[in-house]
Amino acid sequence: MGPRCLRLVAAAVLAAPLAGCGPGAGEVAGRVTFRGRPVTGGSVVLFCPGKRIARGVLGPDGAYAIPNVPAGDAAVALRFSPPADAVQMGGRPLRPDELPPGPPLGIPPRYTVPEESGLAVRVTRGRVVYDIELSP
Repeated sequence: MGPRCLRLVAAAVLAAPLAGCGPGAGEVAGRVTFRGRPVTGGSVVLFCPGKRIARGVLGPDGAYAIPNVPAGDAAVALRFSPPADAVQMGGRPLRPDELPPGPPLGIPPRYTVPEESGLAVRVTRGRVVYDIELSP
């Protein structure tokens, strides 16, 4: 290998970490509410460029945080799980077929489908605050 080839290889090796970063990644965080009250028992799901999916669990105050989200426009949907008190019935755990289906009472099911939710966020490097107020 000649000196020119060595310089090209060295330049490629040094540039490789930068090339993998692409447009970067960020964190998306916020709160999900419905009629002014926090939504709990589920997660916020981001459908990112390159068919990547990122998810953050809803806390007891409706807050969520999703680290390392690829930069770009992301469609947003919600996934719901039953509240802790709905998992027990008569002192025994409920079977999956006994759990209430879909979103909590009053929340439209459209929020579970990214193409129908009407929710989207533009992710940039750093922290993006994206509060979600669901409407009936």
